[in-house]
Amino acid sequence: RHVGATADATPAAPEGATVVLVLRHAERADEPGPDPALAPAGAARARRLAATMGEAQLHAVYATQFRRTRETAAPLAEAAGVEVTVRPITPA
Repeated sequence: RHVGATADATPAAPEGATVVLVLRHAERADEPGPDPALAPAGAARARRLAATMGEAQLHAVYATQFRRTRETAAPLAEAAGVEVTVRPITPA
């Protein structure tokens, strides 16, 4: 167990710290086009993420303009009571 960890072994952030979590989108559907939705398994994973992070006291949720990233972020944002802020990126 880490020093400063909570009972569930999640390291605690120092008081006043900003914690940033970077997550990759969940499984995307195998559909044609440049902007596929999430597959059913991906949607289920996004809901599990929201349930897991339910007590994290999130203040913001960001996603790119891609449908799969917005669909991954949506349940988490809803659970946190915030809107998904879309930050467009330019694909490489």
